[in-house]
Amino acid sequence: MVEASGYIYVQRIVSDAAVLSQAYDDFPTKEVLFVVGTEDDCNCDDQDVYKNPDQCWHEFGFSCSDVYPDYYVPFATVGVVGGSCKKNIQGWSRAQRWANYLSHLQDFYNRTRGINYVPNHCTYSGQHDKEAMLKSHHVRSFLGFHDEA
Repeated sequence: MVEASGYIYVQRIVSDAAVLSQAYDDFPTKEVLFVVGTEDDCNCDDQDVYKNPDQCWHEFGFSCSDVYPDYYVPFATVGVVGGSCKKNIQGWSRAQRWANYLSHLQDFYNRTRGINYVPNHCTYSGQHDKEAMLKSHHVRSFLGFHDEA
């Protein structure tokens, strides 16, 4: 059950050491695909400290959106990636956080479980674009589609 104040199912796992340990042991056996866009390296909330690449700027360079093209407001900055120390410590952009998390998983399982875990991962051409992601060969294959997109 999910409550407005948080996720109760997560609390049930992390509050029981045996259940948490089993979840850690089970994770490498799960079919998980970690995906990010090759141009998903925008951080529009932190423009004072992060220089966004050209693909982050839209409407002739007047607005920055780190969720383009899935969500866009003309001539307005739309930022969900940055804006706090908690977010930025994980990485300045989705692409960096994605790479950091993959490295963390490899290190964690090697160090704590002695497992050479290599996360199943891929990139697709684009930014925060669900259509481009779902049309990518690797994602379609992972989902069981073996036809050409």
